[in-house]
Amino acid sequence: MAFTAKPIRVGRIPGGGQENVLSFEYVALETFLVGAVVIMNTGQVEEAANDPITVAGVALQGAGTNPGEDAANSPVEVTGLFAGVSIAVADKVTQFVSDIVDTVDAATTPLVADIGTNIGLSLRADGTWAADRDAVNLPITIVGIDLDNNSVIWVFTAAAAQL
Repeated sequence: MAFTAKPIRVGRIPGGGQENVLSFEYVALETFLVGAVVIMNTGQVEEAANDPITVAGVALQGAGTNPGEDAANSPVEVTGLFAGVSIAVADKVTQFVSDIVDTVDAATTPLVADIGTNIGLSLRADGTWAADRDAVNLPITIVGIDLDNNSVIWVFTAAAAQL
């Protein structure tokens, strides 16, 4: 069965509450999508390279999507825009949900055996990110699975959090 790739999204906060959200300017010419894994680079964020060791968070919006940016059919040049994005901060409390892959880009079925394991994150060819069983670096810990949505629920390890 083929699965459609889904972006990483905030799942839940155990005990209630809301994820820690911060806004940062992004590095010029970034084109990442919502759900991208981002890192800090001299006070700005940029999309992480595949299989990151440390992470600032997960983008809650794509680059260049603030109001007034790239407005369709608008000949008006808008100046003074904040070239930034909001991110869900990488911490050991916020639970994220994503596809899980191994060997190839295609999502695979999560397993009960995945729970409690540390695995990595991979950037797929379509620009979305997924938990990756075959990654070298291990910045996340699987805390649950969602078989109905073919997803894993995970948190960042304390060692992986940049902020």
